[in-house]
Amino acid sequence: MALDTGLETAVTCLKAWAGQIVAGYLSGHIRIFNLHDGRIQAEVCAHVRSISGLDVAVESGLLISASEDTFVRVWQLGKIDVPIEHKYSFSERDTTICGVTFTDDLGAGYLTTGYDRLDLLCYAM
Repeated sequence: MALDTGLETAVTCLKAWAGQIVAGYLSGHIRIFNLHDGRIQAEVCAHVRSISGLDVAVESGLLISASEDTFVRVWQLGKIDVPIEHKYSFSERDTTICGVTFTDDLGAGYLTTGYDRLDLLCYAM
């Protein structure tokens, strides 16, 4: 099965969770698809530059996105009437962020880094 992503821009990262596919795009959009029928469940203009990383905390349904725009954003997934809701944003000034991951299944913290950094940045939520 091929999934039509619906945008004329490249998918830069993917994450599966609870029967959904979360896709990050070169345009900064996030789209959430139903894994079984391929239908779009939600779309947000999440960042102003390319999304460089996604992760989902499987126990809490928190989604974290990182972008070349210096921002990390945390979202809540899973509510039927509101499939994605913004919770938190943080900018790592002068850092082109190139990846992000939660530190545990609840989303109690996260790690990120930048293209020109030699270290990992660790944050508690």
